[in-house]
This record gives sequence, C-alpha cells and structure tokens, in this order.
Amino acid sequence: SDPSRKDILLYLDGSEASLRMADHVGFILGEEKDHHVDIMALESIASRSSLMDQYTKAIMGNGVDTDRIRKLPPVSGNPAGEILEKVEKGPYAAVALGRAGTEENFFFRLFRGPVCSSLFREMKDAALWLCP
Repeated sequence: SDPSRKDILLYLDGSEASLRMADHVGFILGEEKDHHVDIMALESIASRSSLMDQYTKAIMGNGVDTDRIRKLPPVSGNPAGEILEKVEKGPYAAVALGRAGTEENFFFRLFRGPVCSSLFREMKDAALWLCP
C-alpha cells in the first residue's frame, strides 16, 4: 500500500475468522505504535457487547493499548460500499477481515462472498488482509 497511508480498518462479521483476524491485527500492530485500529462491525454484531469485547481483548492481548482502538458506527446496508468509502477518505494502509467459507479451493474460499469479492475487485491503494 501507499506508505503515506496508516491505520487498519478491521471489519467484523461475527465469524470465528473475524476473531482470528482481530488477533492477527493486534499481533501486527503490537509494536507499531503509530497505527490505530478502527473497528467497523455489522449492526447485528456491534450491538452484542460481549462479542465486541472478545474482539477488543484479542487486539489488546497483543500489546495494543485501548487508546489505539476506535469503534466506528455500525454498518447496516452495504458493508463493502461503506468500507470502500472509508478507505478512500481514511486513508487506511489496510483493510482486515475474516472470511468464513466452506469452499474446498483456498482462493475461492478467500474471495467469494459479497464483501471480499467487492473489496478484491474495487479497493485501490490499501492492502487487503484476509483470514479464512
């Protein structure tokens, strides 16, 4: 990604893959003190405080302080569109998300689904981090 970009946009859909990605983001940013994590979650997920606490703890467990974790308003309509808009305005270095899938082919498992495939096709300038 463009070196002038910073921070990570972490999109959460409630899957186990999202929890693994939250842990990975925390691991990567644990020593990168100049970056923040902005959490964007589906409305149905954001309203579940115990689940959101799990995600936050996964990030913090890797040395990311709470003041480096920001929660964005919940996503209700078009997650891919809202993510693309945020990345354009951000500007974020990366977008991270978990991808739950049952396809046998690893490539299809990563890039199938409306959010992943849209981001893969349309996102410019930021890196896309996926966790199956």
